[in-house]
Amino acid sequence: IQLLKAFNASNQSGKYYSAGYVPLEMAQHPMAAPSVFNFFLPTYAPPGEIFEAGLVAPEFQIVNSAAATDYINIMYGMLLSDYYMDVTTGVSTVIPGSPDYDNPLSYPENIVQIDVADEVALAEDVPQMIDRLDILLTGGTMTQPSKDAIIETVEQFSFEPSIAAKLAILMVMIAPDYVIQK
Repeated sequence: IQLLKAFNASNQSGKYYSAGYVPLEMAQHPMAAPSVFNFFLPTYAPPGEIFEAGLVAPEFQIVNSAAATDYINIMYGMLLSDYYMDVTTGVSTVIPGSPDYDNPLSYPENIVQIDVADEVALAEDVPQMIDRLDILLTGGTMTQPSKDAIIETVEQFSFEPSIAAKLAILMVMIAPDYVIQK
């Protein structure tokens, strides 16, 4: 959702668009807790270094390797294929009460787009672009090592500003600085 808000997502038709398959893939639905208890055990420690150090990390009770990989794949698919959201204008005849998603090829005016013009304009100055994305997406909390790694990768694509901008957004959104709230 932050991706859509940060980059002013819209479509030409003005029709409602929804998260579509994303909550299912992420196993995190709005208003649908994964547990009947609606909280994470305060003593949860994932296997590995955290557990071995005697530490706890309750937030990782919902995050597993499948969900983490799905998140990266979803962000990659959205940003590099320009497919951000599904538009629904009807009710499914197959699953009562569920939305029926419009085929974007049949209704191109419903295709959701994001505005990355500011980032494209900064493609020749990748460090400045990353500083902007740091403020926009992580509230200015990105570490210098993360910035350096992203800059090194994105600079290789500066010859194609649109791809460089979307790659930069992708890399910020999958970086630990973005994914893990402090």
